[in-house]
Amino acid sequence: MASNYSQVFDILKTGTEMAGAAALADSPAPGPMDLVALGILGITLVVSGGVAVGTYINSTAKEKEKSRVIAL
Repeated sequence: MASNYSQVFDILKTGTEMAGAAALADSPAPGPMDLVALGILGITLVVSGGVAVGTYINSTAKEKEKSRVIAL
């Protein structure tokens, strides 16, 4: 079941890379782009959480269907 969540890890990896690039866009010192990076991280967490919940619900439904077919 861990392989079902590879999409979540891809989203997290891409989001953190984008946030890191945005944070360093103005300078390595703290600046206004750090707020943009925090926003990107927040959105990334929400999206990856939604994908994880959707994957869990989908896999649970598949397990129920599989057990129903086996019972027949």
